[in-house]
Amino acid sequence: MICKRSKCDRKVLAKGLCGMHYQRVATAARAWRPCECGCGEATQGPLFVSGHNTRLLSPEEQGRRGRMNDGSAQRDRGRGHTYRKMRGVHEHRTVAEKMLGRRLTRSEIVHHRNGNVRDNQPANLEVMSRSKHALLHLHGR
Repeated sequence: MICKRSKCDRKVLAKGLCGMHYQRVATAARAWRPCECGCGEATQGPLFVSGHNTRLLSPEEQGRRGRMNDGSAQRDRGRGHTYRKMRGVHEHRTVAEKMLGRRLTRSEIVHHRNGNVRDNQPANLEVMSRSKHALLHLHGR
């Protein structure tokens, strides 16, 4: 069976419609309601429009949460096996780019000499090609 919408030849998923058209109908059927903060903006799924949940808090509490939310609470947590990021870029790549005075290409890898992925000191970083890096780790260094 094919979708009952005109000019659509996809297979039927439910109620005589393909997946795409069924999803559109289901989304349109969800009730819109006003944001719970009182702004009057419409929202479909959650109770608040994004970010409006803090409007119910006092100005002092909003300020306190804003000062706390700089990302430092989540930094360097966990087991230490992953690379740190600065503004969405791996920190070791940023340090290596500053050392070289240019941007790294996609084919260049930054190797941590001592094996500690959290140690991003310039003396511990070495820029090399992907193939050289693979050989280096193949031989257990």
